Amino acid sequence: MRFYSYSRLNLFESCPAAFHLKYVQKIPEAAGDALAFGSLFHKIIATYSQHCLDQGVATDVTALPGIARQCFYNEPCGLSSDRFPEVLALAEQVAGSHTVDPATCVGIEEWVQAWLDNRKYLLRGIIDRLDIQANRAVITDYKTDWQLRTQADVEADFQLAVYAWLVSLEYPQVDTFTVRLDFVRHGVVRETTLDAGRVAQVEGQVLGLINQVEHALARGKFTPRPGHFCAWCGYSNQCPAAKTIPADVGMIMSDEDARKVAGELAVLERQVAVRKEALKQWCNQNGPVEVNGVKWGFHLVESRTIEDVPEFVRLMQEAGQDPRPFLAINGTKAKKIFADPVLVEKIQSVIRDKSYTRFDGKKVKGGDAA
Repeated sequence: MRFYSYSRLNLFESCPAAFHLKYVQKIPEAAGDALAFGSLFHKIIATYSQHCLDQGVATDVTALPGIARQCFYNEPCGLSSDRFPEVLALAEQVAGSHTVDPATCVGIEEWVQAWLDNRKYLLRGIIDRLDIQANRAVITDYKTDWQLRTQADVEADFQLAVYAWLVSLEYPQVDTFTVRLDFVRHGVVRETTLDAGRVAQVEGQVLGLINQVEHALARGKFTPRPGHFCAWCGYSNQCPAAKTIPADVGMIMSDEDARKVAGELAVLERQVAVRKEALKQWCNQNGPVEVNGVKWGFHLVESRTIEDVPEFVRLMQEAGQDPRPFLAINGTKAKKIFADPVLVEKIQSVIRDKSYTRFDGKKVKGGDAA
């Protein structure tokens, strides 16, 4: 029997070389503040939630500070003592906005598992919070990440689907699964609902991933996969794919130099994109980075829209407001209008030319490849 978890399978997908270092060679992973912070926060919230369940109450915020101090100081947590106020503030924020229903909450840090391929493999998972009411399960995964993921990200999150499938095996009466990512730093919850049909597909997907790992184990080949995962990989200093990039800028003195630089830009732009993605992943785990007056990081942007335009116009007029200044044609709609020369001619009097120049590289059909 070989043991698997979603985190193991996800690590293999992200980078087989990192999987090999961690689970085959069993080399200790370099500890990071982000991992320590996340683990400690989960421990505090789990302990607090279990306290509420044991007391049969929905909330008990007065107990939170003591629980946080106990979790922080009783055992080494990997963080320096000056981080305690930050941890406590976030935990208090969550405790103040979340309740626990003893009638529906069946598990905190709930272990779920499944045997696969005639008990050849055991897949296990741990759910931050599991609530069940009749035939519906609510699976909550707390996230201390700084990045707020989109609704589409949540709907495509394979980890949540795996959790739902494992829950379906433990609680066969459940046929509807609400899966949630709770972004505690922003106070935002993104959720979606999976039906039994979608959940039933997970077993085949999991077995497919396990087969890939088993194939790599049989061959002994674990190829590095450089990418965004490198930003928070605990084995970056041991990675065989790690390379240094020369910083030779040079001066443009001739047409030949210009052509050379133009050819190099594609490579450099790719390197910039990779670095931005790496920094994005780092900030997602560790928070904003400020250097020379520029702050890189995730900031919550509240965005709202109005889709029912006729109703908007009616309500504005009812409120004694002129709706016309708030109505505009966006670029996508404008392109459709400008594609019709007859229509353009008829509305020419209201068209304003706002063309401008921009320096960049534009692909030329039939041109030489750089």
